[in-house]
Amino acid sequence: MIQAFLTLLILAVDPAAPMAEGDRQEVFHCAFDQPWDTNYDGWPDGWSRRRGKGYPEYLSIKIAGDGQAEGSRCLEVRLDGGAAAVYSPAISASPLCNYLAEVAIDTSGLAHDEAYLSLTLLDANRRKLETYQSEKAGPAEEWRTIQLGPVEPKSGKVCYAVVGLHVEPGRQADLEGLARFTDVALARMPRIRLSMANAHHLFTEPGAMEVLCTVSGISSADQSVDLVLEDGLGETVAEVTRKLEMSAAVGQQASAAPDAALLAGTTRWRIPAARPGLYRVRAELAGRRGAVDCRDLTAALLAPLPEREGGRFGWSFSSGDLPLSLGDLAKVLGQAGIGWVKYPMWLGADADEKELQELARFGERLDAHGIRLVGVLGEPPPEIRAALNAAGPLPAAAAFSAPDEVWYPSIEPALARMASQVRWWQIGTDADTGFVNYPGLHQKAAMLKARLEQAGFGVNIGLGWGWLNELPPGGAPWRFVALSCQPPLTAEELPGYLQAAERPGVQRWVAIDPLAKSEYSLKTRILDLVERMVTAKIHGAEAIFISDPIGEQTGLLREDGAPGELFLPWRTTALVLSSTEYLGEIRLPGGSQNRIFLRGDEAIMVLWNNVPTREALYLGKEVRQVDLWGAQTVPRRQGDWQVIEADRFPVFVTGLDPSIVRWRQEFAFDEPEIPIIFGKEYSGGYTIRNTFDRPVSVKARLAGPEVWRVSPPEVSLRLEKDEEHHQPFRIRLPEDTTIGDHDVRLDVEIQGDEPLRFSSFRQMYVGLGHIRLEARTRLNERGELEIEQQLTNDTDEPISFRCYLYVPDRRRRQLDVIELGHGRDAQCFRLPDGRGLIGQTLWLQAEEIGGNRLLNYRFQARP
Repeated sequence: MIQAFLTLLILAVDPAAPMAEGDRQEVFHCAFDQPWDTNYDGWPDGWSRRRGKGYPEYLSIKIAGDGQAEGSRCLEVRLDGGAAAVYSPAISASPLCNYLAEVAIDTSGLAHDEAYLSLTLLDANRRKLETYQSEKAGPAEEWRTIQLGPVEPKSGKVCYAVVGLHVEPGRQADLEGLARFTDVALARMPRIRLSMANAHHLFTEPGAMEVLCTVSGISSADQSVDLVLEDGLGETVAEVTRKLEMSAAVGQQASAAPDAALLAGTTRWRIPAARPGLYRVRAELAGRRGAVDCRDLTAALLAPLPEREGGRFGWSFSSGDLPLSLGDLAKVLGQAGIGWVKYPMWLGADADEKELQELARFGERLDAHGIRLVGVLGEPPPEIRAALNAAGPLPAAAAFSAPDEVWYPSIEPALARMASQVRWWQIGTDADTGFVNYPGLHQKAAMLKARLEQAGFGVNIGLGWGWLNELPPGGAPWRFVALSCQPPLTAEELPGYLQAAERPGVQRWVAIDPLAKSEYSLKTRILDLVERMVTAKIHGAEAIFISDPIGEQTGLLREDGAPGELFLPWRTTALVLSSTEYLGEIRLPGGSQNRIFLRGDEAIMVLWNNVPTREALYLGKEVRQVDLWGAQTVPRRQGDWQVIEADRFPVFVTGLDPSIVRWRQEFAFDEPEIPIIFGKEYSGGYTIRNTFDRPVSVKARLAGPEVWRVSPPEVSLRLEKDEEHHQPFRIRLPEDTTIGDHDVRLDVEIQGDEPLRFSSFRQMYVGLGHIRLEARTRLNERGELEIEQQLTNDTDEPISFRCYLYVPDRRRRQLDVIELGHGRDAQCFRLPDGRGLIGQTLWLQAEEIGGNRLLNYRFQARP
């Protein structure tokens, strides 16, 4: 089934922008002025500092002058090695609000150290619940403000907040240095949350796509919320303002704030999403300026499309720490158009029985969807790291180099439980290339395979490998290599690398991770992903994976597990191309690029064009057009032909008749070029083959531009199955035929009770092959139109031509090219009043001197 994609967005707040009263309420502010030092000891009242290892007592931290403004004060931290941290008094807080912290900071006195801001949320007993940090600020010449948030409390027990000011060593520690802080502030804002009926946000009916909007931390009982629905390109689809149904805010009683008379309200909106596609909902408090939250929520609407087993596309998870339960993840994977899932199974010797049961059920659910599960032995568990004294990253190759008794007990629980479900095991994560240049690799791989087979026969193992590393020869114990690199290979690079990676008996599992969201536009990311999926499929990759599909930058799912911007393009492409074989391409009348795949008795075309183009031709009886987001349409008809709309975004055209596709591919001219020779007919021929599964009676008519005279204009014949026929023809061209490519069409009628009519499209080049005539135009400073004629001779025979320039309503111009050898002759015509010629069609004609060859070239005058 094809999914629509729905994004529910709460706009990120811009704290620097002016906000209406009530949107942002300051609950704490400290400028380190006199009210904060009532006993004149140079230490801000109520503040504390961190002491202990790495935070030396001797560092000077005190209130000083020279604040951000003249006459103001600041907190000054003088460094002498080590780090410093100071904390504000506990500030009353509520879990019903979002919080924004900020501080003015001067780091001009730092060389290597970095300063930052933190916000710690506490419960009623002042126990730490959550901590957040801002970006770190290195040396800078001037005072600046750094911000943290908006922070959305996760716990409902939040009662207090503490702001922290930090200075810590970077790559090196400053033995001397100075950092200054002032205008420490904490503001609270209303909090908006959006939710839907399930955790994975997948729906089969548009009517079930209801959004619950909850607003908390507000003081007015008369509050509305503005909801705006946009499509994926930002165009507004619908707008609504809903009054909140108010209630006393849950959690209000826990708040320590003296003014904790906070309210919460809710409203529901059934999204008016009538068809699959990308949508966005913005939510803002009505009557206020500025947004109040930075969370977003996505959902997908499923439209009918058959799921197919055994596809080559898959997802790879490097970690089991996921935002969805394995049950919900299985539901997402079952709708993701995939045939493979890599999942980490190095759980340790003391793996929890409940975790093992959930993993087994996960495998059963995937099997029900026809998805094969690959066990990944990638990140060694803590006990292995401890046994090997590993402080940093530990490649799988290093862990498995230890004696068996060190590592085997840690894989045995998962291996024993999953042996009946998992036949494919990957040693190391996709990015782990530790086995490259590994001594005795064949022997080690054979040993690992034998150990895995102790739990079950028929085990297939594979290794992580880098595209840029030479692969070992074939005949190895491994059945696949997981190929990746950073940055990922482009669509142009994939064919060559896939060919170079061919080894007998070894499958190539390739990673095609998407482009980063922060570096590329959404359109570019979608086009690139689909192009690489199609390219990898065409060039024979046995499996095509997304590594770590959860993530904001390069993931298909968001960090909360809901579908991301690329989920639908991935899913649609994977499902449409599932279980297909590449058939090739055909010439389309509008010249659109295409790739055709075969599945059983149906062909599928991937179609795109850099400019909007309508392709009109007959493709089959049950043709459908599917866009990247899953919307299906029946192409409109133009007589017997279907009209397919093509643009930059690829579309999938299903239901093509494979016999017609092959007929078009087999149709070929003897020569694709027609020479222009005075008074002579061109004699040529074409070949057709009966690609239907039966004998056919055929009428075929060759059609070029209307002024061409083709004979015979039509032929009738009978062809047996797979029979080939060569048809001679003659063409007489008018003397003013322009050189260049000309569209030619073979109209075919397969006779029967219901005649089948279709056309094959080609281009024939009219010219003199290695002799070319071209022109360029420009306006010069005197207002003349300069026409530079270029005659190119790529032969070794000298040529001579008399060249004429025909200009509307002006006399003919002439120049000669005499005895031009191999090379190019450039000469210039200059026409007065050139601006009046801009946009008009001009005609160059070159007649061979002493011969019968002729060249015509028409072009438009441009400034």
